[in-house]
Amino acid sequence: MASEETIRAQAPAEIKLREAIRTRALGVMRHAEATFLPSAYTALWSALAAEVADAGGVQYVPALLGLGTPYWDYGARGTLVGMSLGTDRRHICRAVLEGVAWRVAECVAAVAADTAAAVTALHVDGGAARSDVLCTAIADRSGVPVLRSTEREATAYGCGLLAGVAAGMWDLEAVAALPSVERTFDPGWDATRKAEARFAWDAAVSASRGWIEGLSQLAF
Repeated sequence: MASEETIRAQAPAEIKLREAIRTRALGVMRHAEATFLPSAYTALWSALAAEVADAGGVQYVPALLGLGTPYWDYGARGTLVGMSLGTDRRHICRAVLEGVAWRVAECVAAVAADTAAAVTALHVDGGAARSDVLCTAIADRSGVPVLRSTEREATAYGCGLLAGVAAGMWDLEAVAALPSVERTFDPGWDATRKAEARFAWDAAVSASRGWIEGLSQLAF
């Protein structure tokens, strides 16, 4: 998500934790659109993904530039596995979104582990965050409620608000009172469902790693 999407983890003490290192969600989606879908379908990506209840066993690891947190394997490469004769473009669309969701969930887990702070909510904005499928997938995999911003570009919106505060146009109390959450996506998976999905994801990640030996051996 990076420049197109901002993800902010909020701990109980109002600590704002920025995302860990990973590739952009919207960039991953655009690459997949250009690779797997005719141009007429690019605007329907999330809608196609919503037509199926799951990815039908398909897993997509968005390691187009390697894997950052928590793997640090820059020799990893994007991997699409688990296809069958029953796989169609809807399953691939969903697998891409779910792959992005897994990477977000892994970054959330890494932030929580490194800071020893419980992550209680994820605030998301940007183009990819408009996808209900993606937001739901993030909530299910991270186990944390996802709060989608009322503003698509919340970072730019926040900069404008702060500029207004600095110029004396309004005060921080008025800004804080503005609505900021358009919709909340609560986690829906139990421990068994999450463990089953995690097993398949881990297998896909293993298949994506070590494709470029020299880069995979780099230490960070």
